[in-house]
Amino acid sequence: MCAKTLNLKSRMPASATAGPANRNGLDRMATKKRLSYLNPATLQGSVEELSFLSSLSMATRSPSEPGLDKSKTRSNLSQLVTVDRIVEKKKSEPALVSLSGDEHVMDAQEQSTPVYKLYRRRWLGLISMVVLNVVAAMNWIWFSAIATSTAGAFDISLSQVNWLGQVVNLIYLPMALSIPSLIKIFGIRNTCFGAAVSLLLASWMRYAGASKALSSEGSYAFLIVGQIFAGFAQPVFQVLGPKFSETWFDLKSRTTATMIIAVSNPIGSALGQLIPPFISTPRASLLVLAVTTTAAIGTVAFIQEAPPTPPTYAGSRPSPPIMDTISAFLGRHQSSDPEAPSFTKTERIDFLILVMGFGTVVGAISGFSILTNQIAPVGYSEETAGFVGAALLLMGLLAGIITSPLFDRVLTHHLARSLHILLPPLAACWIGLIFAIQPNNPVPIYVVAGLIGVLGFILLPVSLELGCEVTRNAEVSSSIMWMSGNLWTLVFVLAADSLRDRAEPHGLRKELILIATVVSVATSFIFFLKGHQTRRQIDMEKSREANNIISL
Repeated sequence: MCAKTLNLKSRMPASATAGPANRNGLDRMATKKRLSYLNPATLQGSVEELSFLSSLSMATRSPSEPGLDKSKTRSNLSQLVTVDRIVEKKKSEPALVSLSGDEHVMDAQEQSTPVYKLYRRRWLGLISMVVLNVVAAMNWIWFSAIATSTAGAFDISLSQVNWLGQVVNLIYLPMALSIPSLIKIFGIRNTCFGAAVSLLLASWMRYAGASKALSSEGSYAFLIVGQIFAGFAQPVFQVLGPKFSETWFDLKSRTTATMIIAVSNPIGSALGQLIPPFISTPRASLLVLAVTTTAAIGTVAFIQEAPPTPPTYAGSRPSPPIMDTISAFLGRHQSSDPEAPSFTKTERIDFLILVMGFGTVVGAISGFSILTNQIAPVGYSEETAGFVGAALLLMGLLAGIITSPLFDRVLTHHLARSLHILLPPLAACWIGLIFAIQPNNPVPIYVVAGLIGVLGFILLPVSLELGCEVTRNAEVSSSIMWMSGNLWTLVFVLAADSLRDRAEPHGLRKELILIATVVSVATSFIFFLKGHQTRRQIDMEKSREANNIISL
């Protein structure tokens, strides 16, 4: 018998340690003492101590004892069964180690209290996620601002150039849904490493297509295959953003971390529109992109799997499988397990509203970024088209940097109310952009595009975080919401190809009418959003419990 058990035995009354012959008349007192020592509400005692009490329980229940009055001990036996269940529960819990290194037995409630901690290395991982998101977005949108010159250099049509961006969105859809499963199988670090390798292959595959020795069909084949590899990589770094924030950051910085990762992809989009027009030829620009991507993907080494100690309760819990979450959302997955995913009717409606609103806003911004070069028929150069897209994205970035700390510390519990206030003006801005794009009218275009960026980028991390709150599953909610955004991007750009009227000088007007209509209809449902922040409430309760016990 170990020292801890002996120590317990010496502290217990004689009735609790008496032999079978003496226990007949003392079982009631033994039971009372045991239950007073092992209070189920506090779960005092170590695993060894609880096992010792369980062995006493077995002896007390022995039917072979002479003179045992079963009628008098029936209530005691039911209490003993409760004690034994507590013993089994304690045995199934992981061993608890004293931080001070001493051998004294601590109170089990204090031992089982989670200790949450932040690590400085989280910032290295955050920087790596930002850099990889930037280069992934550059690989996606590189041909947008130089669409006309790319079509001329490779002897392909403008629709073929658009498909260089669209194929990324097409690959994005199945990849986004597979990412939660990839994380479960390979983990965050290995999934990011695989995406980085895919980016490396994409960049040099496109540069191989820039060879003048190839025919236009051969060059286009290399370009499209390179974009397919880019399509495998981009959703990984976008979808992982909320999960990475949940794993490494606490309640006071989680929304900010999500914002930084979320807007880093649009930063890459801005750079992908600003840089190519200033490079001499589209073929030369592909070499610049390949070298930049190669230099950037080395930062993937700084992404770690998870901290030794989680920052919050949510950060310590593994997410349920994506199919279980989807089944629960559809009402097909019923389980008595409290850890199993479950949704109320309000949460289902909230998530549908978020997916619809987030998807149309992201699709509108991304689609407009791809189509900005088509304002050239109105009388603007490719450089001006690039500046319009950059104004939208960079103004949005500035707004996101300023407001995200406010949502972490001031507007913590008002994410849904923020969407109620900001989405209607965003829809109005898209309507205003229809009338702003006119010949020789650059200032209103810059202003309206900037306002769209400001409102859209404020809502971007707020919507992602609220989706995590409603579903309590960061990677699944993020993958579905980002998939919705790319689906709408695909719809808007394909519709633009169909609506383009080459005889009409205002080539983007019909596309903008479509975008403004869809965004206005989708965002009108935002007023039905309740947005209860369930995940944050659970985290705060667990944190308060830990602080209360530590203060004792």
